[in-house]
Amino acid sequence: VAAHYQGTISLGDYVRALVEFITNCDDSYNDLEKKNGKINGKIQISIERKRGVKNSIVEILDNAEGMKLDEMIENLKRVGGITSGFLKTKGEGKRGLMGRGAKDCVVFGPIKFQSIKEGQYSEIEIKRPGKFTPISNKEATDFERINIGIEKGNGTLVIQEVEPKFKIPSHESLIKNLPKYYSLRDIASDSKRELILIDASNSNNKRIKELSYEYPKGKIVFDDKINIPSYPEA
Repeated sequence: VAAHYQGTISLGDYVRALVEFITNCDDSYNDLEKKNGKINGKIQISIERKRGVKNSIVEILDNAEGMKLDEMIENLKRVGGITSGFLKTKGEGKRGLMGRGAKDCVVFGPIKFQSIKEGQYSEIEIKRPGKFTPISNKEATDFERINIGIEKGNGTLVIQEVEPKFKIPSHESLIKNLPKYYSLRDIASDSKRELILIDASNSNNKRIKELSYEYPKGKIVFDDKINIPSYPEA
């Protein structure tokens, strides 16, 4: 299935793609919270950096709502299309602005979406310049659950092959700076979210770090009344 590419994510800036994937996970947890109350949501980012001409592998996993195949088609088929949750809800609790979404991250390399929802396993792949390919739509078995890391309930695994021409910041740099990114501060500071970063470059020695952010505490520099002539009630 071909689709027109109208992407808006800047070339060369892969952090923007990470932010997009993470905020999509959080939006899905927020939707669950509206239906079921407080949700403790884990978002796991695994990065396997490769040298030379090999593609690096980035995986983002959540246990949120999940998607069935028809939802994937609606949300992901038209690369660059105006399917942003922000626009659909008129800005209520969504952060995907100007039609930019996870599907537009295909500029960095092929993406697979593997998801389980209500016992159904669905999988699609997107490649440039917008080739959308449904791969699977069937009952979820133990094999799929173990393979994508969703042993029970619903959730989604996103796998992207990042082409060598795009630089992924180091593990240390992401630990230091990713939680400070303005779109992630609320997520990284939320006690109901667990944001896990994994350096999977060495399979025998994976480095795992929980990311967090604490808003700086301000101090009162002025606390007094000012009288404005002719405006006694101001």
